[in-house]
Amino acid sequence: METYSGGERTLLGFMVRLAIARAMAFVMRALPPACLIIDEGFGSLSAGFRQEVIRTLMELSADYQQIVVISHMEDIRGYPGFVARVRIWKDKNQVSHVAI
Repeated sequence: METYSGGERTLLGFMVRLAIARAMAFVMRALPPACLIIDEGFGSLSAGFRQEVIRTLMELSADYQQIVVISHMEDIRGYPGFVARVRIWKDKNQVSHVAI
């Protein structure tokens, strides 16, 4: 894996994890995972790669009941294909707030 860039390693990681989850469900004769959660998984991707991965996730949305993406990156948070956005922040008094 040393020959791959950080973004390429991230993409390979996504593919491997999705494939393992599907293979495990098949072997166990279980339903495939209903929920896909990606927590800060886009940091090493270029802006173009990030948009491509998000478009691919939108194509995969038919395979999952829910896809949850957690990100601090503005272009990810503002992607128009997301159904809902949850914003969590702290004010100047360190009190947490949530907006949906």
